[in-house]
Amino acid sequence: MATVAFARGLRRGRVVSGAGQAGAMAVGVCTHNASVRILPLLRALAGLDRAEGRVSCIVIVENASTDDTAEVVRTFAGEHPEAGIELVHESSPGKTNAMVRLFEATSEPLVAMLDDDMVPSAGWARAILGVFDDEARAGAVGTPIRIEWASGPTRLAEIYRRSLGDQLLGETRHRLEGAGAFFGGASLALRRAAYEDSHWAHDRVLDCRRGAVHESGEDAELCIRVARAGWELWYEPAADTATVIDASKQTRAHLAKLRGSIAASEPVLRWIAGTTSMDEARRELEQAQRRALKAVLFDWRPTRRAIRLAERRGRVEGWRRVLELANLGT
Repeated sequence: MATVAFARGLRRGRVVSGAGQAGAMAVGVCTHNASVRILPLLRALAGLDRAEGRVSCIVIVENASTDDTAEVVRTFAGEHPEAGIELVHESSPGKTNAMVRLFEATSEPLVAMLDDDMVPSAGWARAILGVFDDEARAGAVGTPIRIEWASGPTRLAEIYRRSLGDQLLGETRHRLEGAGAFFGGASLALRRAAYEDSHWAHDRVLDCRRGAVHESGEDAELCIRVARAGWELWYEPAADTATVIDASKQTRAHLAKLRGSIAASEPVLRWIAGTTSMDEARRELEQAQRRALKAVLFDWRPTRRAIRLAERRGRVEGWRRVLELANLGT
């Protein structure tokens, strides 16, 4: 895998000055075919408060793009050398592969990740660092994610805004409690020790956005595995971000695909979290099959039929997969 580094080069083994209690933090973006949407994110990253040098680098992992995403990033990095933006290529498709590549390409004790349609506030990184400094067992930090509608929103987009990324969990910093708790991965920071303890890189079950595959839940699985490894999940409201939702993400077809993938991942996440048994999975599968058939026969609402069918079929797929995992001893 070829690597192009701007301004600083990769940091394997490098001592980073200015590190505080929890150490330095790398900021990473996993991106695929984002040439038309990534510039707002790059501008925001260039304007980040770097917390007296503790934000040591910004790494863009270009993941098997077929457009000119790499050239857009390369041009921006060249025009803003002070931002220290590095471009890394991951040839294996899939966000999970890009996430693993990000951790391989960095050595900082903290790694914060953003999706390529996100716009972080200037104080985003500093606020995250504050949590890691204050909470010694914080393994993952999630942040507010506000939706900014590029157009609309449509009625369906409003109904499914949580699925589109909305994550507003209150005005005070707090720890997420309960088995199976997780954050969305569009804005997520990890302590490297927690990432390694989770064994997610090797044991992960859910992949995400790989070609025609639109599987969800890789971020949730990572959080759940971090928590099961004995680390804590913390929410920091001061680390504000926004995600831009354009018209293409508000269509019935996109929402059906999205909701189907979420429904398929939820049973698997319950299995990973240890909150369901094989007997429960069998009962859930039978119930899911009945509900899917009922939706096919009786749910004829024109605006939501496609979405409801995708959800019902996804649930069946998810519980079937749980039983497969159980039989494999995973």
